[in-house]
Order: sequence, then C-alpha cells, then structure tokens
Amino acid sequence: MSEIIYEKHYPHKSFEEEMKGLEEYQKELESLPDYVPSPTPTFEEFYRELVENTVLVPLPERIEQAGAFIQLAIRTGEAYELDTKILQSDCNIMVYYFFDGGPELLMLMPIIKMADCISVEPNINGFKIQLNLDYYTHAVYRNGRLLHPKYLEP
Repeated sequence: MSEIIYEKHYPHKSFEEEMKGLEEYQKELESLPDYVPSPTPTFEEFYRELVENTVLVPLPERIEQAGAFIQLAIRTGEAYELDTKILQSDCNIMVYYFFDGGPELLMLMPIIKMADCISVEPNINGFKIQLNLDYYTHAVYRNGRLLHPKYLEP
C-alpha cells in the first residue's frame, strides 16, 4: 500500500485567463500618452529580420553523432511501438514520440541523454503525451545571443 509523503498543487491560470491578462496589458499600453503603435510587419519582413539576425555555427562533433541520434530514435520507437516523427532543420534534428503513457519511461533514457532540449505537450494527435527531443548540430545565435544548445553557455 502506498502512502503520500508529499503533495503540493499550484494555481494555474487557464488559457482564457492568460489571454484576458494580455488584452488588459495591451489596453493599458495603448492608454499611455506616449504610446505609438508599431506597424505589424508583413511575413516577409518578419522572416527577413529573423534570418538576417540569426547565425548558425556548425558543431562538427555533433554533426558526426547526428546519425547515431537518428538511429537510436528509430530503434527506440520501433522497440516500444511508439508513434515517431523525425524532422531535420538547418540547425537541429527533432524527434517526436506520441504515446498514452506507460508504467516507466526508463526505456527512453538513452535517447533523452543524447538530446539537448526536451519538452512535453499534452493531448496531441489523439495521444495523451507528445515528447519532443531536440538535438542541435549547429549553435544558434540570434542578435549575438546564444539560443541553442544551452550547454555551450559558460
């Protein structure tokens, strides 16, 4: 028999409450005497600014190991029959596992240890859990600031 030795819950705002707070903040901002609305950039302007201010620096040792990461992701998905999606961008490899949970997730430890960034999203594509793993082959700098991978920070 199990006994609870610690439990704590925190209040969380709903999505609607968060949006209402943002709307109120926008109204406060617009009511300031020195408020000048900035024009909304077109997609092309936004994308150009994003690309012009982003620098990718190759990480040779990570590029060499990218194939091993992909193969481990495939083997893990197949071994445990997890719905799997793998994507590659200019700077990273993204692995998505979709599942409903299980008794243990220790089976995922080898792939998690290789990942640089891990996130979990609920209720995606009919599954209870979407586990997102990112493996960076390039360091990503935006406006001179390191964004990914975080382990490069001093």
